[in-house]
Amino acid sequence: MGDAACELIATIPIREYDGVMSPTNRSTTTNPPASADAPKAASTVGMAKSLATSMAKWAAGGFQTLPQEIHDARLSACEGCKYHEAPRCTLCGCYTDRKAWLPHEDCPIGKWPG
Repeated sequence: MGDAACELIATIPIREYDGVMSPTNRSTTTNPPASADAPKAASTVGMAKSLATSMAKWAAGGFQTLPQEIHDARLSACEGCKYHEAPRCTLCGCYTDRKAWLPHEDCPIGKWPG
């Protein structure tokens, strides 16, 4: 990597969250502890792993999707959920309008109809 690129990278602000560095601010901040019964939000690495696994399962299943009625029922379950901030679920990080089409996927807290 050239000197100019290294200098540019060195200017990116970094913030630490629970020991993980992210490019936002060089100050160190710790997230407040989650309550014992609250579901844990997915990390960026966890979301990437989940996406890769899901796409592999989808490919292995012949790229099948669910019928429109089931897709709509899944999204209806998401609409009233406190963890859904359209267009994403804050627990798994998935785009629910896309995830709801996949037959091998589930809601992380079991709200999707079977």
